[in-house]
Amino acid sequence: MTLMIDSVLALIERRVLAAPHAIAIESGTDRVSYAALWQRVAAIAAQLDTYGLRAGDAVGVALPRGSDWVASLLAILKSGLVYVPVNPALPRARQYEMADIASMRLLLTDARQDWAICPALNIAGCQPSASVSPVNAVIETALAYLIFTSGTSGTPKAVAISHGNLVVHCGSISNAYRLRAEDRVLQTCAIGFDISIEEVIPTLCAGACLVIAPDQIGLRAGGLTGFLAESAISVANLPTALWSAWVDELRAGVALPSALRCVVVGGEACPIAKIHAWNALAATRGVLTVNAYGPTETTITSTLWIVRDRPAHVVHVPIGEALPGAHAYVLDPTGAPAGSGELFLGGALVGQGYVAQPALTAAAFVPDPFSNQPGARMYRTGDQVHWNLDGALILTGRVDRQIKLRGYRIEPAEIERRLERAPGVRAAVVKRCMYGVQPVLVAYVATAAAPLGTPQFFTAQMPAVASMSASVNALPDYMRPAWYVLLSAMPLNANDKLDYRGLPELPVADESADASGAERLVQDPVVDCIRQCLGRDPNDWSLRFFEAGGDSIQAVRVLAALRQRGFGLSASTLLTLPMGELSCHVTTIAPVSAPANAIDHLPPDLTPQEHLRLRNAVRNWTDVEQVSVLTPVQLGMVYRSLHAVNEGRYVEQVEGVLEDLDVHRFQRAWRHVIARHGILRASFSLLLPNKPLLLFRRQVEMDWQTVDWTGRSDEHDETLASWLAADRARGFDLTEGPLQRFHLAALDQRRIHFCWSYHHALLDGWSDIDVLDQVFDQYARVEDASDPAPSPATSFSTYVKWLQRQDSASSAAFWQNRLRSLDPRKPWLIATDTMHATPNVLRLECRLDSATTTAIRSAAQSAGCTLNTALVAAWGASVAELKACPEVVLGGIVAIRPVELGPEVIGPMLNLLPQRLSLPKVAMNWSSWLAQLQQLQSAALDHQYLGLDQIERAESGPLFDTLFVFENYPAARHPSARALRSHTQTEFPLSLLVWPDAMIKIEILLDTTRVSTPLLEQLWAGFLRALKSLADDRVIAGVAASTGAAEMPDCVELEI
Repeated sequence: MTLMIDSVLALIERRVLAAPHAIAIESGTDRVSYAALWQRVAAIAAQLDTYGLRAGDAVGVALPRGSDWVASLLAILKSGLVYVPVNPALPRARQYEMADIASMRLLLTDARQDWAICPALNIAGCQPSASVSPVNAVIETALAYLIFTSGTSGTPKAVAISHGNLVVHCGSISNAYRLRAEDRVLQTCAIGFDISIEEVIPTLCAGACLVIAPDQIGLRAGGLTGFLAESAISVANLPTALWSAWVDELRAGVALPSALRCVVVGGEACPIAKIHAWNALAATRGVLTVNAYGPTETTITSTLWIVRDRPAHVVHVPIGEALPGAHAYVLDPTGAPAGSGELFLGGALVGQGYVAQPALTAAAFVPDPFSNQPGARMYRTGDQVHWNLDGALILTGRVDRQIKLRGYRIEPAEIERRLERAPGVRAAVVKRCMYGVQPVLVAYVATAAAPLGTPQFFTAQMPAVASMSASVNALPDYMRPAWYVLLSAMPLNANDKLDYRGLPELPVADESADASGAERLVQDPVVDCIRQCLGRDPNDWSLRFFEAGGDSIQAVRVLAALRQRGFGLSASTLLTLPMGELSCHVTTIAPVSAPANAIDHLPPDLTPQEHLRLRNAVRNWTDVEQVSVLTPVQLGMVYRSLHAVNEGRYVEQVEGVLEDLDVHRFQRAWRHVIARHGILRASFSLLLPNKPLLLFRRQVEMDWQTVDWTGRSDEHDETLASWLAADRARGFDLTEGPLQRFHLAALDQRRIHFCWSYHHALLDGWSDIDVLDQVFDQYARVEDASDPAPSPATSFSTYVKWLQRQDSASSAAFWQNRLRSLDPRKPWLIATDTMHATPNVLRLECRLDSATTTAIRSAAQSAGCTLNTALVAAWGASVAELKACPEVVLGGIVAIRPVELGPEVIGPMLNLLPQRLSLPKVAMNWSSWLAQLQQLQSAALDHQYLGLDQIERAESGPLFDTLFVFENYPAARHPSARALRSHTQTEFPLSLLVWPDAMIKIEILLDTTRVSTPLLEQLWAGFLRALKSLADDRVIAGVAASTGAAEMPDCVELEI
């Protein structure tokens, strides 16, 4: 059935009749009213009528951007013809190729154009029309315009868009951008790019003013701010590259134009760092910011993501949700809906196909099995995506070789076919590569002229590749390779297929091929450090670090190895970008100097009286070599310890049996290590009210206790447990020190039970292993009492200084956004009336069997996440199921190991942070959810140092009552140190501690005064079901399915 509709021309006509004197277009000094524009449209349409054209004939427009270009576009649509934009800057051969494919009957041009392939109309000669005919209704499926894109067959493809497509697009965009008659909308896009239609049509349909920017505005960002301000632009649709450069200009202190209310960014991937920077500038102004996505085949824009506030939980900028009238499907290879897969777009925006290419049309425009409309089709985008936790789409890659460069879609095959026609070329492959920080096209050419086994590198301008460069001159400039690499043969894999990873990389930026084209390359430090720390070659450098099998420990080692070579790289960059792109983000660094004076750090808010009091005290502290403020973690530990003296909070114990120990030599080794590290000689001062200080003393008396436990049958009996509990209850006097003690108990002639107790404010678990290794190193080399004076290690105060250098305001905003809209009721497990009861801690220990451990590890690696993320997700799902809540907040311990401080620094370099877990709103597999959780974890890496008190202050109270600790620090090097066991104590009523051994070890600390054992049994059962669902990669959606209906695995029993 033929359906007649009002076209966009009818909408514009209404604006003409309603406000004829309103300005429709501004272009330089040219100001055209709606009435004058409509008269110009009528004049061009009248001239078109004289050429004997029929409805549906293609008419090209090769005009510079301006009012005549807009009038020509509207006149073609009004006449029932098909608009074909032809960028005047394109090579003439490309223009002829487009005209031939489109069967172009006429070209509208100006006096500067010379055209031969079809008749040309110089619109300068179009005389005003005596009358203006009304706009007629059009057939919904009648074509409105053709837009050309790059083609895999070697020729461009003409995408056909109907009037019905255009009407739906116009209405959706007008609503999304909130266009109104008072708006002044920027137009910057070249006419051959379909965004130019989006800039023009919705603007005029809304009765707004289209402001056409000069051509040079797109060449540099420097003139953009001035133009936006002078022209009072309210809506700007900018390509990502131009917008990114503009953000940098604004960050340098340039004021945001006052009239601007909406900014649309699109064309290529939008960097999340730029979004954060932009929001810092624009959020307070209430500027509507939109990230837009859409293939040409689905009418310009198909999905939008509205940026609200600072998207702190987002790692990669989403492309959002489908516009009204469009449908987004994420399908797996079988065509079934999935959490991640290929993106298919259906609905009223799907175009009509490719002109004169039925096979390509059938392959890309496929039947839509999800639509109730007869004959409905969906477009296969070729983009890999996944749903995020908010139900928005995230782009992750391509299923084919299509390239996106500077906003343009490029099919490498089109360039390769032309190169293979050049003399002497046997084969050609085109890739997008990075040259320094710039993406460029690189042509790899197999030719007999290349020396055997030695690649030759040439820029496109060099005479050696002149014939190859000439073969692509007919292509647009963005499709011409910037580099040529000549090879004697293409690299092949084991299946005799082209090995894309085997193609040589470009020389590093600022180095080029010499006159002979010989290769000059510099070893990539990132590649070398990753290989070194992984102990292997990842093979696929397009993977992210975790996807390649790396873990958090190896990540720390990569960063440290880079730091030792003089290079810097942020942890979030290492973990979120493909490894092959990391080299572009490496910076050079300077070494960190050690503190030089006694009062190395003072609290920033000291009053004059406090400053004087402190300086006077330092004069009397003759045994103090350094004074420092506390880290947020230390501050919390000190305050809680002072209020719970007899509870043994934060007393860490490391104990075990040592054989054939030379006690005096052992004690000398400890003295040596304590002398090296000021933190091991530290205590705290409460001199200033509410401002504790950390005092590094010159020397301390070691507290050693030796007892006789001979005759005991087992060192793990109740006597030892009672002794450990009593030792823990002793606590420490934080103001006196020492804040550690040693206990030696002889078991028989060979065996001694050793226990090292220390306050957690001195060390974290990572550091205590380092200390033990140093002690046993020194024990092995000590020969007599005349030990050489130890060289001092880098002080813990350098870590305090590092914390003070961080951008706390930015991180506070990050956490505020991460926890935004958190249910103030929170899913508490513990009744609030028991929060202050005297604790009675029960320790429970178990191990998952090897099969379950292997399955969970495999599932985590397949999802591209860490084992930590997988286990915390399972525990969180169990809590959510128990409390029937769609999201939970758990406490988590993170290690903060700034690589620039070097490996010598020890101390409590850790933090306690909230981990918010939101169950997915749409059905997805565990693997998809885990991948998203890992992205959230990675996004927080640069903000993990912020103190919990600062985070909770913004949230008006405690955020969680359970703790999840993943004990993933390096194993001790010495067998004797590995034989020792750690015992920790937390302030939380329920803590889950996990050790990633060959059989995962789990320890539960249960305060029976605040947590009932039936509650723990329910949690444990839910945890095991969640692990089973995770390992099987079942579907998870909402609380009801958080752990699924998976059966209880019989891998472990928890005896309570």
